[in-house]
This record gives sequence, structure tokens and C-alpha cells, in this order.
Amino acid sequence: MSENYSYVAAIETVSQLQYPTALAMIVNQPLPEPCGVSLSEQTTFLNRSSQGSRAFTLLELLVVVGIIAILIAILSPVLSSARNAARVAQQLSAAQQVMLAYQMFADDHAGYVLPANIDMQRSPRPLRQQPRDQDGRIITDPSSTRYVWHIAPYLDYKLHVLYRDRILLEELMDAGDSYRASLHPGFGINERFVGGRGVYYPRGAEQSTRYTRTWGSSFWVSRIDEAPRPSQLIAIVSTGFKDDGGYIDGFFRAEAPYFAQQVWQRFQRPERDARPGDTGFVWPFAGATVVTGMLDGHAEALPWDEITDMRRWAPLADEREWTLQALTR
Repeated sequence: MSENYSYVAAIETVSQLQYPTALAMIVNQPLPEPCGVSLSEQTTFLNRSSQGSRAFTLLELLVVVGIIAILIAILSPVLSSARNAARVAQQLSAAQQVMLAYQMFADDHAGYVLPANIDMQRSPRPLRQQPRDQDGRIITDPSSTRYVWHIAPYLDYKLHVLYRDRILLEELMDAGDSYRASLHPGFGINERFVGGRGVYYPRGAEQSTRYTRTWGSSFWVSRIDEAPRPSQLIAIVSTGFKDDGGYIDGFFRAEAPYFAQQVWQRFQRPERDARPGDTGFVWPFAGATVVTGMLDGHAEALPWDEITDMRRWAPLADEREWTLQALTR
């Protein structure tokens, strides 16, 4: 009460005194101590606060930067592994859809499996049909023999399922380049042993071919029910291609490591600057993982070491480095 009274008295004298005198009287009045904190304690608190807000030293900044660098080094492999796992899961889903379409195609074509490339003169007659595009127009250019346009109707023409490089697909389709689009799906068909090549089949009045006379007619699978181990036999596999313009993500056919002799030029996991043709166009796309679709319809991610095993490629193969042997006469 006394403090309030002293303020009131000082203010009342302002009108009676000269300005400097009144100001001096007001300034000299004791300030109240809010919340019971003394002026000396407030001063001490402010001094400590100003000392606590000092800048980081160079050494402290270096320590913080070092900790951040260590955390990045620890987390980078984890993040990379998670990213690769997501890509593999996406491609496994795509391969599963392709294999479902692949089996539907066989059901509609007397059980014959779809080869990488249809020979309109030699392939089994049920396969020798001109494909149509999504608008119902018959495709007559050279791309019509490749598997892409024959399986497209069974995918409801959702070609993005076949392609890992969606930007490339959009560019080719916008340009109306069906030829190159048929060259570079993300999956290639096991050309020599699933569906086979047109030259395996006799033409016209022929009873046999050089291939069947030399190796018989059971070294490849022409019908879906002919495979002795369909759950282990690769039908489609992730592929790559390289031309003068550089690497392209995908190719429509894949070569097995061996045929009658070694086919692949190298068996080590290829790096980005390698030529896909050296490994039969088979190409890992997430670390060392190769996504495959097996003839029984399931999709499987295989490590590179397993993809070089011929028992995964040929129905008659009984060892890792198996080669096709000529018939005994």
C-alpha cells in the first residue's frame, strides 16, 4: 500500500514542479518486485542467460558434422537395401502378372507356350496369328512376330507391366514406334528352351529339321504341359540391352548360359558398363538380383550365382554346366 501511495504522490506533484524535478522524484521511487523476485536476482538471471546464448565454437561444429557423417555412413546401406527390396517386390508383382497372361495365352492356343519370336512360316500353326493393337488394328510390321504384341491382350494392353523403364515406353508409344517398343520389354523369354526358335520346327512337307535330327525334339518345351520341372524352369527373366546410344533397360529375348557349347562370354555379375549380350541379355537390376517367372506361373527373385545354373534353363539339364549332347546313332 505504501508503494502505491508514493507513486500517486509523485504523479500529483508533476503539475506543481518543473519537469526535471518531477522526473527525478519518479525515477527515485523503488520498483515493485514482481512475483517476489528481487532486482538483484533478475539481474543475475539476465547475466546467466546472455552467457548461455554464446555461439558454437569451431571444435563443437566439427564434432556435430562428424556425428552427422557417421550417421549417414551407417544409414546409407540400409536405405539402399530398402530401396532395392522395394524395386524387387515391384518387379516380382509385374512378373507374376506377366506369367498369368502367359498361361492364359497357352490355354487359348492349344497349350503352346509363347516363344520370344514367332516364325510365321515354321512355328506351330495355332501361334501363327497376326496380333492386334489396343484399337483392334492388325499389326503387320516386323514387330508383330515378337511376344509383346501377342501377350498384350492378356494384359489388357497395360504395357507398363512389361516395362521397367516407363519413360522409354511413353516416348516410344507417343512416337508410334511399335518396333522399338517390342524390342525392349523389361522381361525376355527363355528363347532356346521355352517356346523354342522357329528353325526347330519343320516347314511344309519336312519331317524333321537339322536341330531335331541332331538333338531330338524334347530339348525345348513347346507346350506348357511338357516341362518335367515347371516350377524350376525359367520362362521369363529380367533383361538389358546396349546399343550405340548406351544401355537400355530391357530386351525381348534371353539366352541360356549354354546350348551345345558355352554361349555366355562372362559369368561374373555384370557391372553397369558391361555388355548385356555377354550374359545372354540377362541383367540384374537391383544389386545382384534377377527377377524370373517360372513356367508353373510363379515369380521368383534369384541371386546371380543361381541364374547361371543350366538346370534353371533347360528341361533336360541335370547339372550346372550342362550342354546339349548330340543323339547317338
